[in-house]
Amino acid sequence: MITMGKPPWQNYSVGEPSTQRNWTEPNCQPFDVVTHVTHVSNALSIIPKGIIQPRLIDDASILNTRRILVNWVSPNHWTPGYRYGNVAFELEWSSIIRDKNFYWVEVMPYNTAACRILITDKNYDADLELTRYDPTLGDGPWWHEGSEDIHYRNGNVCLEFMLEFEISTAAFKKITFVKHHKTGCCIDASSCSDKGMDHQEAAARFLAGVVGEGVNTDQVTLDGYGIRSGWLWLKDTLPKNGYRGVSGATAADKAAPALARSILAAYYRRNDGEFLNLSGLFADESELQSSVHALIAERFPLLAVV
Repeated sequence: MITMGKPPWQNYSVGEPSTQRNWTEPNCQPFDVVTHVTHVSNALSIIPKGIIQPRLIDDASILNTRRILVNWVSPNHWTPGYRYGNVAFELEWSSIIRDKNFYWVEVMPYNTAACRILITDKNYDADLELTRYDPTLGDGPWWHEGSEDIHYRNGNVCLEFMLEFEISTAAFKKITFVKHHKTGCCIDASSCSDKGMDHQEAAARFLAGVVGEGVNTDQVTLDGYGIRSGWLWLKDTLPKNGYRGVSGATAADKAAPALARSILAAYYRRNDGEFLNLSGLFADESELQSSVHALIAERFPLLAVV
């Protein structure tokens, strides 16, 4: 498509890189990683499948009446929390965009303007609603500076990339944990039970889900800090009282792993009554803690020394 006049993305263009040491201009931030953020339960369904499946666009985008399926990724960091969930799949940007076509889609007039760029294997040059975007020109919210091979973004806007293809778990650089927004949720802000959940609690529920539901994570890399902080949160969440005493189970019992696994599953599923009742079958908190730790450390060896 041939456009006349000023391209719409120029209103949101990247600024100049900072010349000051230890300072980054807000409108010219380098990036080499983007993330696909989702809820804990969805993350645990993605990992065994080995791919993130693209989905139909369901908001007010100009593309929402088409059969275009996309995965959403972004280099943005949301300090107040993410509307998309607590689990961030990190992807190496340069490998994601290799040999792809780029098209400007739109800017959504949210509180922070959301600039959207479609990344695809397909050719949409004849499409009147899409305009080919060249990041090397440096006149939009994403700039690829070729001489030093650095990608920059305008951090004053929300930069959203729509990937029209599946993402394999082999492309995951790392899985990290983030805070969920306190009031907003991309799925259902009125009923989402994860709203406001901090990254540590999210990591704890993720670990509990992995072990309690038997999810194989061998093909992905989890952030070490996230694993440790998740365990510490989970340890502090275990009941402080209500145990059976000398008649209760100990970590040495043959049934202890199965019981501990059920407790983790109950925690992950937010079944508080079952979580408390099953925990109370142990002799005391230290026996429960040892049993739970042994299960998680078996799956994540870096916790063996915690």
